[in-house]
Amino acid sequence: MRRRTHILMTRNLFPRVPIDDIEKIGSRLDNPKNIDMITSNFFGQDSRQNTDIFGLTKRGGHRSINHDVASALLIGYMSNQKYGVEIAMTHLLEDHLSNMLIDQVGIDQKEVLESLLNMSLSQKMKSKRRKARWF
Repeated sequence: MRRRTHILMTRNLFPRVPIDDIEKIGSRLDNPKNIDMITSNFFGQDSRQNTDIFGLTKRGGHRSINHDVASALLIGYMSNQKYGVEIAMTHLLEDHLSNMLIDQVGIDQKEVLESLLNMSLSQKMKSKRRKARWF
């Protein structure tokens, strides 16, 4: 799922969460640092299998690290004690939704659906901002 989609969906679910926090945690989950790899190895493969409830790490690629629940919640909480856990779990759910769409309709149709979702959520956020100015 694209970064823009992550931001718009999370912001729609949690309107009071600052966009900078959503970007920071999403970036950290999708771009693991050396310490994340060390932490991931510390938990071990068995732990990742037990806490990978969405099956995100099995597909490999950038999701093989930080996309199990234990790692994501740890990163979320360390990044932001107030909203980090919610942002991290939402990120995993959005990635799971992306995988489900790819499995059901294919990558091209998933991209079209994601673009339509981005358009809809962007318009919704713009209308909320316009209404807020009048009050």
